[in-house]
Amino acid sequence: MISVIVPVYNVENYVKKCLQSISEQTLKDIEVIIVNDGSTDNSGEICKHFLKNNINFKYYEKENGGLMSAWMYGVEKATGDYIGFVDSDDYINKTMYEKMYSKAKEYDVDIVMCNHYYEDAEDKTKLVEHKNPIEEGYYANEKLEKLKLKVLPKFNVDYISPTRVTKLIKKKLLLKNLKFCNVKVSSAEDVNSMVPCLMSCTSLYYVEEFLYYYVMR
Repeated sequence: MISVIVPVYNVENYVKKCLQSISEQTLKDIEVIIVNDGSTDNSGEICKHFLKNNINFKYYEKENGGLMSAWMYGVEKATGDYIGFVDSDDYINKTMYEKMYSKAKEYDVDIVMCNHYYEDAEDKTKLVEHKNPIEEGYYANEKLEKLKLKVLPKFNVDYISPTRVTKLIKKKLLLKNLKFCNVKVSSAEDVNSMVPCLMSCTSLYYVEEFLYYYVMR
């Protein structure tokens, strides 16, 4: 089973579409953990509505502590072998987790990674692809070590996106690296957490499809 963490804070205009896209996933062996990080708008009520028809959805509320504290809280509640993340103002392709989890099980990898679109919140027809600079497939040993050279950003050179929302990560690998992270980090949270995971993993599968929609606002 996989657990998907959804941190929520004042996204009443976006969270319904986000949760709907998760509820429509073709993969059914999924646990969805919603963490309301002290929202002051109607986000919480919208989230609770999804609990009625989705028995695999779980809802938690906490005092506002920032994005990183919210999704780290969600990881603590997760029971899945693999962890995924969806930000509450984004949405996903309905086949995303089925495609990624099938590779996770087939190859028993630490991380499965896909590509994402950037979408303009005002003009939804403007989609920009963000593609990682590697070929689809299984990475381990020497091939993986070469991939790791593309993890850290370099000036004017394509690099592997550190964003957590396009990754499916073994829980034990995530926990191993999160113990070094500070919940008070409020900038470049993904770099702080995902770069260590990418650098310490022993295997990875890259799915070349664009399965995540990152809404820019």
